[in-house]
Amino acid sequence: MVKRSIKILIFLVLIMGGVFLMLDQSRDFYCLSDGKCVTVWKRVGGKCYIITEKYYGLLKPKEYIETENLNAITLLFDSQSNYDFILSNDYGKRLEINVPNAKIKYFPSKSRDNFVNSYYVDGKIKKGVKYIQIDIGAGLVVLNGTIQ
Repeated sequence: MVKRSIKILIFLVLIMGGVFLMLDQSRDFYCLSDGKCVTVWKRVGGKCYIITEKYYGLLKPKEYIETENLNAITLLFDSQSNYDFILSNDYGKRLEINVPNAKIKYFPSKSRDNFVNSYYVDGKIKKGVKYIQIDIGAGLVVLNGTIQ
């Protein structure tokens, strides 16, 4: 009887762990036309990792942008700039950039006007600039002008 109870308990723990793992591993991949991809990994607890490549790992990546699930960001990949990418914190929520091997130009939300003046023309991102706009909380993604 005790062995059977232990087996049932182990089974239940495994099932609950599997469900938690499935919920915690929710991620989406978005690829630009030039093969550059972005992973949006929403985690349990309100964290979201944005990784500038396809990322399948189970642990926190080595290079990432971490923000809250209620934030929105814009990533620009401008081949004419000296940066690997340009990042705008659109809603101003907490954001941590841990991408030491990339050259990044960062615009916090209070610099939104500077970002728009630098990269928009007539209310749209400049032609020729690849971009992804992500509203994490709403689940809305615009990739090079197309809603995903």
